[in-house]
Amino acid sequence: MESSKLLTQRAVVLILMIMVVLPFVLARLYISHITLLLTAVYTELPLLPLISMAPPLPKISGVANGEEQREQRSPPNEDHIAQKETVLKEEEEEKQHDCHEQTEEDSTEKLKKDEVNTNSDGLRQEQIGIDDPIQVIDFSVGGCNIWKGKWIPHHSPPAYTNATCQFIQGHQDCLKNGRPDLQYLQWKWKPHDCDLPLFDAEEFLKLVQGKAWAFVGDSISRNHFQSILCFLSQVESPEHLYRDDRDLFVRWFFPLYNFTLAVFWSPFLVRWTEDDVEGLPPNTQKLHLDVVDKNWASAIHKYDYVVLSGGHWFMKPSIYFMNNEIIGCHYLPGTNFTQIGFYYGLQTALQTVYDYLISSSYNGVVFFRTFTPAHFENGQWHEGGNCVRTAPTHNATLGGVTLEMYNIQVKEFGRALRLSKPCSTFKIVDTIHASVLRADGHPGPYRSLGATRTDLPQDCLHWCLPGAIDTWSAMLLEMLRHM
Repeated sequence: MESSKLLTQRAVVLILMIMVVLPFVLARLYISHITLLLTAVYTELPLLPLISMAPPLPKISGVANGEEQREQRSPPNEDHIAQKETVLKEEEEEKQHDCHEQTEEDSTEKLKKDEVNTNSDGLRQEQIGIDDPIQVIDFSVGGCNIWKGKWIPHHSPPAYTNATCQFIQGHQDCLKNGRPDLQYLQWKWKPHDCDLPLFDAEEFLKLVQGKAWAFVGDSISRNHFQSILCFLSQVESPEHLYRDDRDLFVRWFFPLYNFTLAVFWSPFLVRWTEDDVEGLPPNTQKLHLDVVDKNWASAIHKYDYVVLSGGHWFMKPSIYFMNNEIIGCHYLPGTNFTQIGFYYGLQTALQTVYDYLISSSYNGVVFFRTFTPAHFENGQWHEGGNCVRTAPTHNATLGGVTLEMYNIQVKEFGRALRLSKPCSTFKIVDTIHASVLRADGHPGPYRSLGATRTDLPQDCLHWCLPGAIDTWSAMLLEMLRHM
């Protein structure tokens, strides 16, 4: 009996214990389940308000705003942070210098893809079909082709004269040398589809403030250099920095604008000499067509803008070298050298120059000015040729040697654009179309003081200052406005 009572009491106690303890156990199980559920939701949906209930997770560099790292990791230590910052800096520098990653070997591989043949003139011609390099050139400036147009009357006085500019070379000082007509100063270039403002020297100086600008080429390049120098000197008198004994390498500085303007004598743009060499014909040009002229190439990194040009000197009797070996010549009758012609010389030299610029670290602006037409009539300069016109022509067209030289230049410029690095800046200054109409713009017989209309030889290649060549400067300024 007593045993039965004892069992009953124990059962009651057990039931009471279960009734007391069970709610606590169930509550804990419920809380644990809810916690696990919330943890799962929090992990998959980090943007829920529950984020505010927990400490923020470390961010991964490079993840877009609002995205968080899914795995919780311990905060990085200071060494890790420094290492990460170094990596990020290197990655940023690599991105900034992507345009300089193309090596000379890369350019060479691209060049190998262009099949080349040689025509009867020795002119290398790429067989590129539909991928014509000329097609990649954008001739527009600010949406307008400023190179095609006509000359219209303009009666405002020139921005400078020989009385206000001391930098006009004697042979181009037509006013001082007695040219009697002044009509050649009373024309303005008018593009077909827009207007070309006259050169504004102050605006130009503001655009190039703190920069350096170089002209590289032959005497026509120097002619253009003096045009801009005369314009700019009306705003500020420049300081003379350097001049060689032959006036071939000149540098001027405009202190108010911290601007340097220079000219480099390099008529072929590649390495050359006219010194006599034993065993070779005298009075000939020796051109190393595969080597750029170090006189400008070694200094180019100091300049933000470079204007390259040339062409006429290639017509001189020349011997051509490649890899320091003679490969042929231009116009050396009576010798055993292979006659390959000046077209080959020009094209190969331009390829060398552009390949150098593309493979180098130069990141400035490269302008290439196209060929300058001569206007000799009744013979060449040594045959009594003259140029005595007093007004522009309106129907002159390109042809013969002038057209062939121009085509080579434009073709090689297009090729350079196609091979250039993404951040390279190559611009064509296509002055030939305006220039071919200005047979009246040359000194002609007025090359020296006291000249007369019938004096010989006449200069029908260079340009009077002031004069038609000043439009080239206006074209450059228009390009700067839209860069």
